[in-house]
Amino acid sequence: MTRPALSLLAALALAACELPPAGRADGTGETGDTAATADTNDTTGPASTGWTIVPLIDDHDIFHSGNDLVTGIHFSSLDDGVVVTAGSNGTFADGGAVFSATHREVTDVLFSGADGGPCLLGTIDFTGIVPTDDGYVATAYACDLVSSTDHGQTFGIQPMLVGDSFGIEEVLAFRTFGGRTLMMRDTGVVSGTGDPPGPDAVWDDLWAPQAIPTIPDPVPARECQSFSGSGFVPSVAENGYIAPDGSLLAYGTSDYSDGPEVCISTDGGRSFFPRVLEGVDPDVSWESPTGVLFADSQHGITWLANNIYPEATYIQATADGGDTWREATLPDGLLQKEIDLREAFFAPDSLVGWIVGYDYDHGIPLLLKTTDGGATWAESGGNLARVVTEAGGAKLWTGFALDEDHIWVGGEYGVLVANDAGGE
Repeated sequence: MTRPALSLLAALALAACELPPAGRADGTGETGDTAATADTNDTTGPASTGWTIVPLIDDHDIFHSGNDLVTGIHFSSLDDGVVVTAGSNGTFADGGAVFSATHREVTDVLFSGADGGPCLLGTIDFTGIVPTDDGYVATAYACDLVSSTDHGQTFGIQPMLVGDSFGIEEVLAFRTFGGRTLMMRDTGVVSGTGDPPGPDAVWDDLWAPQAIPTIPDPVPARECQSFSGSGFVPSVAENGYIAPDGSLLAYGTSDYSDGPEVCISTDGGRSFFPRVLEGVDPDVSWESPTGVLFADSQHGITWLANNIYPEATYIQATADGGDTWREATLPDGLLQKEIDLREAFFAPDSLVGWIVGYDYDHGIPLLLKTTDGGATWAESGGNLARVVTEAGGAKLWTGFALDEDHIWVGGEYGVLVANDAGGE
């Protein structure tokens, strides 16, 4: 089965060799006093504006703050949140962690990736956090399950007995709904079970166009023939999508004859049909979209930003469940910048959304915002660049919106920041 060119662990190994950005205090990765005090606001009064640093906490001698890569955020209310990370820089060998959080504070380490698991020989790096009916699944790799069944109060690990027996298949998307679970892995396999996920679940591989033999065998000619994983590395769960009710699955790939496309399934992952992205610059026509996300059953976006070919950056939007895609209107001057766009997230209204990334030209984080479901985008962020720099970070990797006003973004060097004004 075709595997990605570079794994998350290998890519983070390269990142660990990078010099830390300006403003870091010492080799342990802890930030200085300016980062701890910048933009703090009284959360007991009226809603504040601007960005507030939410420092990670350390786990004994594991310095998550200032080192980890923040890869997933989810809040069910202002006082009830979960944050997950991958080990990076000084914590590369220690893995990531699952944290509990309130609006402006990370409160506890709920699970340490340093402990490893029954399947994986080594530490655990998390790729995202997915809500379930009774808690969460902290996604990492396919053959073990790190989850909570008490609404995020505690997390435990158990074998999941699916996927590669060596535990090296990353989870791109994971959903539980109506007694079923669907999972998309970075090797191009979609699996499903009607049992609660865990050691007793019986999984069926539903889709694997590059397996030997393929699933289905053969793959019908009019269906997607490829699955190119998670795009640019290191990967997080941004290139696979499963709707909360399992009614829609999607991933981005590239067919060398037709160019980049989004593969869409409406039958629970048993078949995927290609939707070619028109108008993509030939310089990046071989590259899979970096990400694909649906805000609801009809509205979705897919995107790519290549700092080698900045003029080839694109965001495309759909308003008909992925059947057709149209180029979105981008901010003036964006195509002249060398940028990275990592992950998108939407508010519950499905209209207001954001994409986080990095502006290489200016060495600052980048935040784009839409208020019409992805058709048009504008640069946003307010004082985000200053606050993230003061916190010792730079590149953003993930974000979450509780509503149109309250959002969080996170990324390299343990940076996690909150905003009460829609990202302004």
